[in-house]
Amino acid sequence: HVTANGDWAEIVITDDGRGFDPAEQEKATDDHFGLSIMKARATRIGGQLMVQSSIGQGTQVTFAWRPNNGRRSTSNEDDPQTADYAATTHLAG
Repeated sequence: HVTANGDWAEIVITDDGRGFDPAEQEKATDDHFGLSIMKARATRIGGQLMVQSSIGQGTQVTFAWRPNNGRRSTSNEDDPQTADYAATTHLAG
């Protein structure tokens, strides 16, 4: 589904499939870039990609961004836009 939360828009995709362990996925060293390239692309446009999954419980992928921010970001570490979003929504920790 697609929603707006103040300045932020988000797309949430949820399934009730097999799920996976996100920590193990981050450690993968093979030729698959899936989640890492998705996160990099989200960051590049000033957005944030969050993945919540558990084995046997399905997966939820949320992409959040400010549609009218008018600038590109190369890193969200120091970007108050992405920090604000995580701190003010249900996705924080």
